[in-house]
Amino acid sequence: MKKLSIFLALLIALGSVSPVLALEETRTDIKSVKAEFEAKKIEIQNKIKENKDRIDEARGEVRVENQEDKQRRDEDSQNRVNGAKVRLEVAVRVFEATIKRLDTLTGRIDSKLTELNGRGASTTVATTFVTAAKADLANAKTHIETLRLVDLSIGSTSATSTGTTTLATNIKVSFDKIKSEAKIIRESLVSAKQNLMRALTAIKKMENVLRKESKDVPDATTTDTTSTL
Repeated sequence: MKKLSIFLALLIALGSVSPVLALEETRTDIKSVKAEFEAKKIEIQNKIKENKDRIDEARGEVRVENQEDKQRRDEDSQNRVNGAKVRLEVAVRVFEATIKRLDTLTGRIDSKLTELNGRGASTTVATTFVTAAKADLANAKTHIETLRLVDLSIGSTSATSTGTTTLATNIKVSFDKIKSEAKIIRESLVSAKQNLMRALTAIKKMENVLRKESKDVPDATTTDTTSTL
């Protein structure tokens, strides 16, 4: 009986201890889970920061690349404009030299026509060609002045009535204007030269007519001598 009582007492003691041990184990597990959670949280935060740093670095590289690309484009545009300025100056000098030669030729033709008119030749046709040539030369001179005023300065953007115009658009507009004006000048000079050549052809015909007429007119001395005989 005494042994049974001791056994029962041990069972009761063990029964009271087991819940306490279980509670302690549960608390330990919770602390372990919390610690693991905090560690994971910190790990995730570190990864997020690393990803953000990489993204910021990539964005910085993109900004640098974009800036370098813009700089290269601006340099290319500047080189194109500088080349265009040189070609424009050369073209203007060539145009002006051509106009000077044609003006000189026009003056000589005018003098010749005055001489032929004084000799009784009909200068109407040649004068018409010379007048047309003078108009062509005047037109070429007007467009040369317009050509000088073409804006080839470099700027990032310019405001227009419809919004903002880019640098590339500005350059294209200027280049198109140069091409258009140069085309008009060339056509005017070609037309002026053709008209002056036609005037020279008409002058040669007049000279041939006058030469023939002078041969057909008998010499006055010979006529007088014959009549006295």
